Amino acid sequence: MTPTTMDGEFGQNVLVSAQPPISGQVPAEPTLRMEAWGVDTTSGFAYINMMAPAGATVISPLSTLIDAAGSEARVRAALGLDTGANALRAETRLLTFNPALSLGSADAAVKRDAERLTTVNLQLLVMASLLKEFPGDLEDSTAPLANSSRILADYINAGGKVDLTDAATLKALISRGPGADPVDRLDLRAGLLAKYMTAMPARIGNFADGRAWAYAFRFFVFPEMRRLGSFLPGGPTATAIAAISVDDIAASAAWFRPFEVPKINGLVAAPDYRELTSWLATPYALTMDQCEEPRRLPSCNDWRPFVGLSPSQIETAVSANTAGVAVSLMGTTLKLERVGAFTGLTYVTYTGRSADGYSATGTMFVRVRPAETH
Repeated sequence: MTPTTMDGEFGQNVLVSAQPPISGQVPAEPTLRMEAWGVDTTSGFAYINMMAPAGATVISPLSTLIDAAGSEARVRAALGLDTGANALRAETRLLTFNPALSLGSADAAVKRDAERLTTVNLQLLVMASLLKEFPGDLEDSTAPLANSSRILADYINAGGKVDLTDAATLKALISRGPGADPVDRLDLRAGLLAKYMTAMPARIGNFADGRAWAYAFRFFVFPEMRRLGSFLPGGPTATAIAAISVDDIAASAAWFRPFEVPKINGLVAAPDYRELTSWLATPYALTMDQCEEPRRLPSCNDWRPFVGLSPSQIETAVSANTAGVAVSLMGTTLKLERVGAFTGLTYVTYTGRSADGYSATGTMFVRVRPAETH
């Protein structure tokens, strides 16, 4: 067991942090099955249960699926990676090709494959957020790869083709996950997810675009998925969700693109999400002063690399790009309020400090929803 570099590299002759835990000896050859957990440096999201079978030199959502399915060839065929306009080269091996390092390749064919696999890995991370053991988790909760990879692997090994832009395929996969949705809710979830997957480029060429599409799911699409569980089927909420278009989702990704990646240092301020609605105890106002819902501070999901979840103490908070939301910090209490009749998506930034002195600036995205009938 060993930490990685801040960029996720590991192995012999790789200088890693001296922080524990470290045990055993890193082998000279990739002969061991691997498991990883940590913080994604592209988006700042935390993940667990990322796996790779023996012989792999890269560990990713895709390697986790291959590990669960037991066959790289079956996964390639099921995902359609060998056919069509976005087919990979035959020599691109999924367990040894590193898309993160190859996005900057001068070889156009290598770069093209890296871009395609960046999209595929992001799609699989999305499925991990959706097919969790605890589907009611918050938008910024840790994404475990184990459950979703098992569901996808079972589907693939039963002969299924996995077109993640197809609503019928997504409905079949979601129905295998935790929870039991009425048919119309299941159709809405699958339809919305298909629109997201369709809006996403088949090849993502840089980390900023990857982060934008990760945020578009976690902070635009996923909140709508969670709302479905709180409202009656067939009501105005279902109608509003059904009306979300591919263009709406693409516009949300464009809105998120300018946000910088969370700084990966001694403390990582992971991105956070809140909603102001008429249904709050105080309409359109939220007081946060603890780490339990509904008064959870945005600093409660901050991380210490190599250690894990490490809620930080907020020192300063500022409102950002709109006059429609006001934020104030008094002691350890952070208050968020709508100003006027503003609705839409905005953000708040804060600076937090860990008990041992590390500081980090985080972003809390805030959706102000118009009044609706429950």
